[in-house]
Amino acid sequence: MGRGNWRGICCYSLALTVALTVAQVRADAYVAVSYDGFSPSEVTIAPGEAVFWIVADDMGPYTISSPKGLWSPYYLYDEGDSTGLQFNQAGDYSYYDALNNNSGVVHVRVSVPNQPPTIATSTPTDGAVFTAPASFTFSVDASDLDDGLSHVEFYVGSELVDDVYSAPFSTTVTNRAAGVYTLVAVAYDFTGASTTNTVSITVLDGVAPTPKLEAPSVAGGHFRFDVNGVTAGKQVVLQSSSALADTNSWASVQTNVPSGSSVTFTIPVASGNCFFRVVQLL
Repeated sequence: MGRGNWRGICCYSLALTVALTVAQVRADAYVAVSYDGFSPSEVTIAPGEAVFWIVADDMGPYTISSPKGLWSPYYLYDEGDSTGLQFNQAGDYSYYDALNNNSGVVHVRVSVPNQPPTIATSTPTDGAVFTAPASFTFSVDASDLDDGLSHVEFYVGSELVDDVYSAPFSTTVTNRAAGVYTLVAVAYDFTGASTTNTVSITVLDGVAPTPKLEAPSVAGGHFRFDVNGVTAGKQVVLQSSSALADTNSWASVQTNVPSGSSVTFTIPVASGNCFFRVVQLL
C-alpha cells in the first residue's frame, strides 16, 4: 500500500495560501512524479481547482514541498502513491522535490470571458434606396480584440452571398429586383463567438418618381415639408443625407401614404448641414 496518500497539510497565515486537501476534491490537473522530475513541470488551473501528484516509478521517496512554506511537505513513497492540493487564489505556486532537486510550478489563473467580435455595416447605409436592377457594395467594419477575427458572412435576407476571411470585409451584391431587402453581416472570432449587424434597403422598380418637394418651413422646433405630385395610396419616403456626393448616404427619415396628390412631413429640426429628398415607391 502507498504510504503517502492524502496527508493533511498545514496552512500558514500568508496572503497567498492553498486550501486543506480533502479526498473528495476532483482532480483538475495530474502531475507524474519520478526520479527524472515532474511531468508536466508546469500546469495551469483556475481558482478552486486541484492538482494531483502521482508516483510513476519505484524510485521514491519524493516530496511535494513549498519553498515559501505554504504547506508542510508531502512525502510519496511507492509507485501509485498520490496526493493533491486545491488552490483557491490566483498566482504562481512553485514547488520542489527536496530529495531529488526537481521542481515545478502551478499557475492559477482567473479566466476572462471571451468577448465577441464587433461589427458595423459601412455601406450601404440603413434605409438606402436603389433603382432596379440594383448593384452595390456591401461592406462592414469588423474586429475582435481577444481571440482574433476569423471571417465575416454576408447575407441578403437568408441567402449567403459571400464569406470573407480577411480584410477588407466587403463584397458586391448585383442585379437585385425591386423590393425591400434586409442585409445581414455576421462576424465570427476563432472561438466561434459571433455578432450580427443588419440594415434595410429599398430597390425601386424602374425609374423612381420625382414628386415635388416644396420649400420647407420651421415652426415649434420642427421642419414642415409639403410634397406635391405624388400618387394616392403609394408610399412616399422622406430621406436625408449630410453629403450629396455620396449616393449611398441617403437614409429614410419618415414614410407617409398620401390619400391624394400631396402629403406633408413634419420632423424635428436637427443641428448641422442636412439635405432632404423624397421618393415615391411604385
